[in-house]
Amino acid sequence: MGDEKRTFSRVETGVRVYMRRVPEDSGFATGFDCPGCDTDTSDALKKSNLPEGVTDFLLDLNRKLDILISLSSRKMIQDDYPIQGSVSEISGAGVKCHARERFSPGDHVEIVLVLSAFPLRMASAIAKVVRLERGGKDPVWAMEFTRVRDPDLEQIVQFVFKEQRARIREQKWADR
Repeated sequence: MGDEKRTFSRVETGVRVYMRRVPEDSGFATGFDCPGCDTDTSDALKKSNLPEGVTDFLLDLNRKLDILISLSSRKMIQDDYPIQGSVSEISGAGVKCHARERFSPGDHVEIVLVLSAFPLRMASAIAKVVRLERGGKDPVWAMEFTRVRDPDLEQIVQFVFKEQRARIREQKWADR
């Protein structure tokens, strides 16, 4: 079992990534999971015997609060993670990202992936820069995850599957 190598599906994307350099021996990345945030409150509200107008008002208020929290969280992330870029390819094993920052193979960075803006879904990991894929004004860096919490890995894998399903549907409709 020690020789077993896991492989992950990968997908092209354009999600935002925020990074900061960290020492090689740094622990796990800062967690951005939100217990209970994935629960759908609309079903609970609809079954609560509240008047329909009140239920609609509360759901609308919830959506607006999600937007405010998202904007506030993004500002905090931009302050704490000064290196910005975009991910061109993602998998459960790592990312390829565009960033103007210059790295060297072996550098370690803490990354925060913004998988969804509304509702805000983020995942974080410690990654090691493996190689420069393409140079130029906006270089592409291949990075492999070295430390990632299980909830963050689950968010990434779910994102990849969701994107793959969307592409399959698009291809199905394009072939008609």
